[in-house]
Amino acid sequence: MPSTHIFLYGGFAPQSYEYCWLQWLRGHGYRVTTLERERSVRDRVPYPLSAISWKFCPEVLAWYESRTLVKRVLAVSPDLLLIVSGHLITKAALEEIKASSPATMLFHFYNEDYFNPLNTKPLMLRAVSGFDHVFTTKSFNVLELSRLGVANVTYVPHGYRPNCHYPVAVTEEDRERYGADIAFVG
Repeated sequence: MPSTHIFLYGGFAPQSYEYCWLQWLRGHGYRVTTLERERSVRDRVPYPLSAISWKFCPEVLAWYESRTLVKRVLAVSPDLLLIVSGHLITKAALEEIKASSPATMLFHFYNEDYFNPLNTKPLMLRAVSGFDHVFTTKSFNVLELSRLGVANVTYVPHGYRPNCHYPVAVTEEDRERYGADIAFVG
């Protein structure tokens, strides 16, 4: 049984990267602690206010989210902190974790374009150089992230995950309702 302790931060919706990784890691005997992305914000800030804050002052939401992450990570001192799409994690939070738990490796995985303002807030770009390693599914982001001061960047192409990609039984009702000659997925 592996002795590595992994702290996984993400959305955990079925079919998401982090959900599939969580299932695989636990299935292979890894100790995994989780924190659902942006849960602390949803628990503290009512929806209309959080939506306005996300648009106009994400730093306020980031303060809540980052404080929660730091507290939870330092309570368990994992070997690896893997953040998936950490839109609201500040560089200061990463620096605090690294200073208080220097053995914890800080990894970030993002499957969107880091430099597309429709996908990525400036807050994430300011924080990205605080990670020990960054993984991107966009090959063109490797050089761009290096220019931002990210020391270790790895391109990871999208791939097949057997614990998430598998045939699903389709009923006749589903075929009638959703059936079409062409479908768009993405």
